[in-house]
Amino acid sequence: MVLMITAAALPAAAQETSSETTNERPPRSSAAQAWFDDRTKIAIGAAGLYRPEFEGSDSYELQPFPLVSIRNLYGLNVENLGASYDLLAIRPDDRDWEVRLGPALSLDLGRDQDDSEFLDGLGDVDTSVLGGAFVSARYGPIIARIAGGHDIAGGHDGTVINARVASVIPLTDEWRIIPGVTTTWASADYMQSFFGITETQAANSIYQTYTPDAGFKDVGANLTVRYLFAQNWAATGTVAYKRLVGPAADSPIVTGPGGAENQFLTLIGLTYEFSF
Repeated sequence: MVLMITAAALPAAAQETSSETTNERPPRSSAAQAWFDDRTKIAIGAAGLYRPEFEGSDSYELQPFPLVSIRNLYGLNVENLGASYDLLAIRPDDRDWEVRLGPALSLDLGRDQDDSEFLDGLGDVDTSVLGGAFVSARYGPIIARIAGGHDIAGGHDGTVINARVASVIPLTDEWRIIPGVTTTWASADYMQSFFGITETQAANSIYQTYTPDAGFKDVGANLTVRYLFAQNWAATGTVAYKRLVGPAADSPIVTGPGGAENQFLTLIGLTYEFSF
């Protein structure tokens, strides 16, 4: 879930640059000047999130979700349930492109068997904290990012690597769209926790035993639309789709009753945004 909704935090990194701030810096291309600068940008809000009951489910639920985005607070960046620090940032004077890298943390909320009748007998997957690193590259309004981490909290004991590409496209001063694509690779421990079936679980559930290998878990696309309707206030909507692939798609949890390879997500939120 966390990786699918990351694009919703991008509008905080895409606030307009004031003319006063622009005049203090070297000339830049229009794309870089309009959407990226060195100021700290913060967005705080809330959203309604319509998502699968569990990863691989064909049933959906609506739940509240906090929206928190912090960009460039002395190198600290926060996107909802993930945080990173710019240990190294390389930018030319014209700011047309940049490369950033550093440590990263993200939170995986796990899975509760009470979330669905189709999880009965599988037990809970505890909350995990993924500690790792990221590298991000931007050219104009296009951003590519790879982030990976290993569970350091004992939730699923696995490793997850996510790659995404997104672009901030201004339509007017008030409207912006942010399309993106993403894919995720996961280790065998992660796959076992969320898609595997042990002998004990098989005895207590409707599924046969299954031991998945490491591999790519999903591929997907998302689109965020942002409307700045008042000073410092913005409405954000995101639709996202991902398809489970590889060992995840072959899991009895996905192929059996109540499961689905195709996963959809919708988010509608409101944020208050400011910069300094």
